[in-house]
Amino acid sequence: MRQSFKITDCEACVVFDSRGSETVEVELWSSQTSARVSAPSGKSRGKNEAVPFPPKGAGQAVEVFEKQLKPRLIGFDPADQRGLDTLMKQVDGTENFSNIGGNLSYAVSAAAALLTARLTDKPLWRYISELSGIKPSMPLPLGNILGGGAHAGGGAPDIQEFLVYPSYPRSVEEALKINIEAHRKLGRILMQKVGGYGGGRSDEGGYSPPVDDYSALKYVAEAVEGFDV
Repeated sequence: MRQSFKITDCEACVVFDSRGSETVEVELWSSQTSARVSAPSGKSRGKNEAVPFPPKGAGQAVEVFEKQLKPRLIGFDPADQRGLDTLMKQVDGTENFSNIGGNLSYAVSAAAALLTARLTDKPLWRYISELSGIKPSMPLPLGNILGGGAHAGGGAPDIQEFLVYPSYPRSVEEALKINIEAHRKLGRILMQKVGGYGGGRSDEGGYSPPVDDYSALKYVAEAVEGFDV
């Protein structure tokens, strides 16, 4: 039988993300234990993704939290992850979270998971593994070495991410080294072959040279030569 807990207090506020854009942060308490999570916000979003905020932005999301979610969260068991997510869908009442915002929904849900992990004295990854029934494993890191699209400046490729995928690394450490070395090699290639390029990068650290997609693929292919990718 799983342990039962109660949310004794909760707060939401507007914070700024790594781009300096407004987003929401939620903190949940259960007696003396607390967990705080802020929601990331993508620069480019698909038409079927959840709406990040209500029409008036992050501030309105905080107002919605205070009026509609907070009264329902007090006394709720944070370990009831499915029930909590269902509650937020019911409060929102739309298919894409356009009333409360996907960012607020994520922050509440993630804060509940982190709070329960702390209450049960487990690292978050172990708690999520037990909750989902999925055996944990170390993910294989992919390296974004060249970026375009909405994440880069004008003249960059249309393709948003060019990723390095280490094929048969013996360890996560080896995969990381391959990514790092390929990234450095690509930088040298671009500085030598793309006139006027000063090494600018996209939001996620990939180089963003003023070249078309074909040229970008050509330079990336040259950069990964000699690596097992």
